[in-house]
Amino acid sequence: MRLNGLGLKAFAVEAKYFQLYKRAKHVFSEALRVLQFRQFSLQGVQQVKETTPMPTVRQFLGRQMPQPDPDSKASESAQHELGRLMNESHESCDKLFDCSSPELNQLTSLAREAGALGSRLTVPEAQVAAFIEQIRKAYPPYQSLSKEELDQVIFATKPGSGAGVYDVTGGLS
Repeated sequence: MRLNGLGLKAFAVEAKYFQLYKRAKHVFSEALRVLQFRQFSLQGVQQVKETTPMPTVRQFLGRQMPQPDPDSKASESAQHELGRLMNESHESCDKLFDCSSPELNQLTSLAREAGALGSRLTVPEAQVAAFIEQIRKAYPPYQSLSKEELDQVIFATKPGSGAGVYDVTGGLS
């Protein structure tokens, strides 16, 4: 089948089957995971508020605020829940949306074996260097890379504040 309809004039799409049910199921399940993560995050914030002691006036004025315990059961549970959602997301991308590959599946499997909590390669910050080294040793295409070459294909990132809209008349919203 060749599509040259509205919005597809710039290129031809060759397809025998579009598998619309699988694609829709993926999109809706991803939306559900986003909602689940949001709900879980809101509950986690409440748990942190409940388990982190209120600062004293001296701590507040000295900017020495009590920090939530990153090794607490709530924090560990949050990390594992995020990993579960990420694993489900990758599985959906692979099986329903067909946007994965054997190589990516192998990398995500190796990542979990190396300590990643989810298939989107989320690793506790303290384990990043050991994680990268284990992936380099286990994944054949990375084994012969120099340190500089490896740094170009596998590296750590930190989450940012996400997308925002900057109103030139009123600032960031």
